[in-house]
Amino acid sequence: ARGRQARHCINARRQHLHQAATTIQRIYRGHLFRRQLWEKVVSKRIVQIQAAARGFLVRNRRFRLIAQVILIQRHYRHWLHRIPEEERKRRVDDWRRRRREARAAR
Repeated sequence: ARGRQARHCINARRQHLHQAATTIQRIYRGHLFRRQLWEKVVSKRIVQIQAAARGFLVRNRRFRLIAQVILIQRHYRHWLHRIPEEERKRRVDDWRRRRREARAAR
């Protein structure tokens, strides 16, 4: 009878320790899973913010480029319509002459 009582106490203590270890592991694994899930959420939000910033910068750059193109076109059209053809030809010839002289000076 004494051996049976001892086994019963030892098995009960062992089962209690096993249950405690299982509970600790379950809580830790749940915590680990939630932490990994949160890191994924934060990572996804970081990528979304970066994509929005990149899109904003690209749109701004494109807007500025188009504004510069429009400015160049405006000046060129002014050049074509307001400046007589002889004057345009003279200016282009002067520009080419200065360019040749600059190359020769190097």
